[in-house]
Parts: sequence; structure tokens; C-alpha cells
Amino acid sequence: MAHTVLSRFLRYARVYTESDHTSTTYPSTARQWDLLRLLEADYLLQHSEIKHGPLRICFTPDEEVGRGVEHLDLNELSANVAYTLDGGGAGQVAWETFSADEAKVSIEGVSTHPGDAKKKRMVNAVHLAAKLLAALPREDLAPESTENREGYLHPARIHGNAARVELTFILRDFNLEGLNDKGDRLRGLCRGIQASEPRAKIACRISPQYRNMGYWLKQDMTPVNLADEAVRAIGLEPTPDRKRLAHPQSILRWSQCPRPVGMGGGAGYGSLGEDVR
Repeated sequence: MAHTVLSRFLRYARVYTESDHTSTTYPSTARQWDLLRLLEADYLLQHSEIKHGPLRICFTPDEEVGRGVEHLDLNELSANVAYTLDGGGAGQVAWETFSADEAKVSIEGVSTHPGDAKKKRMVNAVHLAAKLLAALPREDLAPESTENREGYLHPARIHGNAARVELTFILRDFNLEGLNDKGDRLRGLCRGIQASEPRAKIACRISPQYRNMGYWLKQDMTPVNLADEAVRAIGLEPTPDRKRLAHPQSILRWSQCPRPVGMGGGAGYGSLGEDVR
């Protein structure tokens, strides 16, 4: 069976499916239609004994941060429930993800020529950024020191020079209370750095990215129960899986469409060791 699944996957992977961003139809290219027909023909069309209602197959770009589904017209999709076939190991059904915010911190120093820095009282934005990063609570709030349902505060990018530095942080937690607490901590650190150097200008702006789809699914677990039944129907025992990562279903559920994640046979997502098994 593993060889058959791999062979089918490789057939799909060989189909070039780049979208036409000017198109008003889905799929938007002839090759995307080819892939859709291939998916249908490979199983459902060959197994007419399988009873099912209307199906919609959707491919979303920008999976890693989940923003591609922002352009999905749910009225056109016309689905009560959606499933993402992009999960982990055999039998896993994920119905919870992190809630996520992004923070942008800007630090403006006082720029002078280094030769006149003492006389003109330079304020080096890079030094202030270093102080901020050094003050982060790495022991219990960094990705490398947390696991399971523990959230984190992660400095993801830094760019700038002695005059101005911009930092991007990602904030993650399964609970909104924990997410808000991490935002408050970051704001507090920024206020402390600002107080230590009044001539600098430090701003911290936090914006929402997505929310844990478990908040909505707990109100009606029917989509999850149906997925569990499907896993049992192929001879596996369903196991819950909580995603410590971004996923498009979080955005889509935020847009009022329940969307658990089904197993995809992958591992090591977002790393050099990412693979499909």
C-alpha cells in the first residue's frame, strides 16, 4: 500500500499547478484542472460504490502561514465542513492549533558619526535591540524550551542599523489568555528599554494572525467525529493531534467554516528535514 500511495503522490507532484492570479475561476489554470481530474479519477471515479454528497476540492497557496485562504470565497466553495489533508502521522486528526499574533517593534536611535558619538551622544538602536532580545524570557517562553500546549514568544526577524532597527516577533499560545499575556510581556519589555533611554523612540505594534479553531469546534464536534469515523473505516485508530504551527484551517475557521486537519503522512514540517512518508 505504501508504494501505491507514494506512486500516486509522485504523479500529483509532477503536475505543474501555478495559479493564474488574474483568473476569476477555480481552478485557475488548465493544469490545475488536470490535477483535479487526476485526483477524482484515481479513486472516487473508480469506486462508484462509495456513497458521498457533493465534494469540493480546493488547493490553497501560502500554506505555511495560512494566508492563502483569505482569498477563498466561502459562498463559492459552498461547503458546510472542510478538511485539510495535510496533517502528521497515520490516524492523527488535528482539531486544535495555536492562536497567533505578530508583533512589530521599531527602535529609533540617535544617529551620529562614530567619531563624534560621545560628544553628540549617539543612541545606538542596535544596542537597544540587543538589550531587548537579551531580556526575553528564554527559559520558559522560547520555542526551544516549550512543548505540547506551552506557548512561546519568538523573535523571528531583525533588520536595521545603528539609526533604526525593526524586529518581528511571533506570539503563540493555545489559549487567548496566554497569548495576551505574551503580548503584555513584550510591551512591558519595550517600555523598560524606552525608560532606560528616553531619547530613543520605541514602538510595539501587535496584530492578530489566526485563532485556535478548537474554540469553534468545541461548540459542535460533528466534523471531528466524522473524521474519526473515516479513520476507523480504513482500519486505523484515530488519535488527537494539536498543531504547534500555523495552518490555513485556523484562518478558514475564523471565517466561519469548520475545518479539522486529516493525516497527510508528513513529518518535520518547516525544517530541513521535512518529508512525506
